[in-house]
Amino acid sequence: MSLFTPPNASRFTRDSVISAVREGKLDHMLLQSIRGLEDLPAEVCDRAAINVIDFHFESLVLRNMGAHQLAAYCKDVEKTLHMESICPIDGGAPLWVSTVHHACVFSVLAQLSIHLAKHRGRRKIIVIHQGDRPELRLNLMSKAVEHESKVRPNFLQMKGPWLRSLSKLSSPDSVIFYFADMPHAVSTSNVQKTYRRAGIELCAASNRSIKVETLSGGDTFARRLGAFHTVLEYPRPDRIRLRRYDPDNPVALCQLEDWVFWPALTGVPEQRAIN
Repeated sequence: MSLFTPPNASRFTRDSVISAVREGKLDHMLLQSIRGLEDLPAEVCDRAAINVIDFHFESLVLRNMGAHQLAAYCKDVEKTLHMESICPIDGGAPLWVSTVHHACVFSVLAQLSIHLAKHRGRRKIIVIHQGDRPELRLNLMSKAVEHESKVRPNFLQMKGPWLRSLSKLSSPDSVIFYFADMPHAVSTSNVQKTYRRAGIELCAASNRSIKVETLSGGDTFARRLGAFHTVLEYPRPDRIRLRRYDPDNPVALCQLEDWVFWPALTGVPEQRAIN
């Protein structure tokens, strides 16, 4: 992963890493190094690598944008992705949204937040994060949401009695965003003790997929909060879907080449593509 996220990153560094991908210098790190995906088309593997690179370099572009530009940037995602809901999203209880990390996740969250605030009465937006401060793009997403909906998202770090704080902060008109697809293979032992095992199915070319074990506390946290638990997944290249969480089948769908954690799979020998 260090080659995809080098220190002291700049746009020049981004171009250099992309050149290395296109010249075949990083083939041992790309999707075709996963057993069962050796025959993936080269353009698919290259696109997946560039998606990850652009995801990590995205903040270099966004941090100099004003609120109006950020809002326009986030809205652009609707040109290529249609978002649909197949479950209730109106009030009555907090709405818990467990989401997967894909290449345009921050734009999707911004647009969903704007829709929920403006059209569904969910004007208390809460984003849960693990770091000491929110990821830069979450703050930028917040600016876009506030510009379009006049609602400022709240950020809550998962530290100390954070669930108690969340309970006090949330209300029936709340929507709570939670990132729920940490690969089990790269998690720490401490996290493994506190989170439940779940899964993600990564859809690849030729109707193949990889099922990856993940860790998530979303089910437990949503139940303790009395929230309606949903999953925001990426089942098709042109579609984002919000559906009800199913505890009997806690597997989210995502497009393999757009999932930003796929580089972690290339170093896991037991990872294998299935039909």
